[in-house]
Amino acid sequence: MGTKEKIISCVLAAVLSGSALTLSAAAEGEIPKVRIVVSNNTNDSAPWTGDLIDEWVELKDNSTAAGLFSELVSAKGLTQTGAESGYVTEIGGLSAEGMGGWMFGYDDWFGNNGISSFKAEDGSLENGDELHFAYSMNWGVDIGADFNNTSTKLSALNYYCDNTYHSIELTDETSYDIELPEGAEQIRVIPTAENKNYRFKVYKNSYTPDEKNDYKTSEYIDINDGDSVIIGVGHASWHGWMPEGVTETVYTINVTVPSVQESIEPSVPDVSQISAEPSVIEKSEISKPETTKPSADEMLKAVTDKISLADHNKVGFEWENMALSKLGKMSDNDKKAYLDELKKFISENPLDRPTDFAKYTIVLSSMGIDAENFEGNDLVKKLTDTEFDKKTGLNGTIYALIALDSKPYYKDDNKTRDVLINDILDGQLEDGGWAFFGENYDCDMTAMALKAIAPYSKTNEKIKTAVEKAVSLLSGVQKADGAFCGFDGAENCDTTAEVISALSILGIDPANDKRFVKDGSAIDALTLFYKDGDFSHTADDAVNKYSTSEAFLALCAYDRFKSGKTSLYDMSDAFGKQTQENSGKAESSALQSGTKSSASAPSVTTSSDSSNIEAVQTSDDSLSVLIIIITVLSASGLVILFLYKRKISK
Repeated sequence: MGTKEKIISCVLAAVLSGSALTLSAAAEGEIPKVRIVVSNNTNDSAPWTGDLIDEWVELKDNSTAAGLFSELVSAKGLTQTGAESGYVTEIGGLSAEGMGGWMFGYDDWFGNNGISSFKAEDGSLENGDELHFAYSMNWGVDIGADFNNTSTKLSALNYYCDNTYHSIELTDETSYDIELPEGAEQIRVIPTAENKNYRFKVYKNSYTPDEKNDYKTSEYIDINDGDSVIIGVGHASWHGWMPEGVTETVYTINVTVPSVQESIEPSVPDVSQISAEPSVIEKSEISKPETTKPSADEMLKAVTDKISLADHNKVGFEWENMALSKLGKMSDNDKKAYLDELKKFISENPLDRPTDFAKYTIVLSSMGIDAENFEGNDLVKKLTDTEFDKKTGLNGTIYALIALDSKPYYKDDNKTRDVLINDILDGQLEDGGWAFFGENYDCDMTAMALKAIAPYSKTNEKIKTAVEKAVSLLSGVQKADGAFCGFDGAENCDTTAEVISALSILGIDPANDKRFVKDGSAIDALTLFYKDGDFSHTADDAVNKYSTSEAFLALCAYDRFKSGKTSLYDMSDAFGKQTQENSGKAESSALQSGTKSSASAPSVTTSSDSSNIEAVQTSDDSLSVLIIIITVLSASGLVILFLYKRKISK
């Protein structure tokens, strides 16, 4: 995922719709709970991105939203500032600054009330509620809350029935008909407001906006044939303040539930009447073709086409533009438009984080632009300050190394590279993984570290051992369906994609290597989150930009692995250099004694049947041997000729 750039990710609507907790009032024997989510999907130069927290916590009679949030943050060993005063300015090291800051949402709505307004004792905080802190870089616009937009329409309308996810294709109409499976008894409806400044509520059969009988998005609704589900968006009584011109929108879903057909007992046939000739039964009558999963190539093409048609030529789409560049799909006009905007952005927003410098260095390099001299700015020099690289934690160090090696830049600066590599290796835990914080590994950080040290793992035994240990850990924690979990324990697209990228860069086949093929492979797992050219964070979520860009990078990395091209972050080909040898290797002592390592060295690889990582024999090695042989023969010939001439002269 990007300048992980990532711990996990999903958009607000997806985050707030993923649970299946039932009943807004706890049933007898059920422990009432509230969901708390903390996410950053907008500031990818921050110490972390994605979901820092996503957890259901127990709701007690005296609970307050601020208290539950503070207790959960503390229990996870994180920091927060401001909950006690009702205005949160920092969570997990990510603070409000400039136009960036934390916004508090309640049930997928950024309302007028802060976290201190919600308490169990007065009923404003109840079982099934979902509280969300989301970081915005633009006063809420980038997380779906736009004060200049008066639309009360829905941007998405999804529902679950019989553990199956469905989407209703929205048009200008407000009434829709759906047919549920035979005998279906419940439905869970998950709307997404086009503008999250306006609240939505879900009702059954009767629209009673002034009564408290609505259903939460985490709640299943008992349903019968002929029932209707009604969603109101932007009713005036739900808001403390409404801009002039806002008009409520009401949607109706008309539900049909076919009755279960009673099975008919088969009659016992009269054997004497059965013909000796077997009857012919059409295949279609006895079996249904299985639904085929899209291949990696099909998903890559669909995502590429969709992003190519989108407005991607702007700041904020760095990883999409990088992947398009690696695929040769970034036109000159698109490149110019992006570079013009990036130049303006940097001039107006001086960079102050290592992940910013690294991100723009990497994307510029993918386009064949020298980041040492971008419009008079050297974006790389700052990354040679290894103390500065630590400003955003280990991910700053990781992406500083990736950025330096992308061209490579400052290729003779072995000291900086050694320090960065040492810092990464020092962060490896006993179990072989890496963590953003604490003593428990997470797959995202582990994959990120592997991406950075992969180019050095061929020739350095210490790095090779670290890689083997981490790869073994990832193989062991992979789920049966091939997916990987974030540190919250949930399978998600972003983490799975991060691991696929790392494996592809290492030269390990995520689709066929036996260590990463359980009931399904890591590549198979991506299809769990794929939805028509986009990806969702979890299988049940709506699609979002962040997960799509993560998956796009992973598919691009895998495509380059399969086709034998330079790896995802090796941009030497963008500068007209087709081989590692011609790229001007950045030589580094890389913690070795007598063994030379290259920042652009060939990646580690394995065969699909091997459990040990082996060094790749490249065509460059063969060429080097051939050159040595020719040189020796030529030298021998010269010696013989010299001696022959000397003999003649005598």
